[in-house]
Amino acid sequence: MRHIKLFESYFEDLTPYTYGRGSNKVNIGWLDKDDFPKGEVSDELINKIKQAPVVERYKGSHSCPFCAKSNVRPERCSTNQEIDGNGKTYIFPSLLPHYIEEHKYLPPQEFLDAVNKIKIVKKV
Repeated sequence: MRHIKLFESYFEDLTPYTYGRGSNKVNIGWLDKDDFPKGEVSDELINKIKQAPVVERYKGSHSCPFCAKSNVRPERCSTNQEIDGNGKTYIFPSLLPHYIEEHKYLPPQEFLDAVNKIKIVKKV
């Protein structure tokens, strides 16, 4: 069975978020291409990202395109989360921690700086 891609799920980091409602929101971590920046992110920052509030839920879901390419059962999500900082709102798929931990995606430094300012509530 062949799967057809019905919508685009790639958006360049820090571009305006236009899918949902609200203003001054920017995209983070909408990956669908292999040429994203790679590096290490501390466990503390990953934990803070996991705790970001869920702001949008959808009936459909998005699968990790990188797991699917390597014949691993892909992680899935159907929610978006957000973090406020630096005068804007960063919105990202709930797969962001997976992308960071499993595929070594390195989000932009300005996003990581905003995450770093969040007070941690509990360890996830």
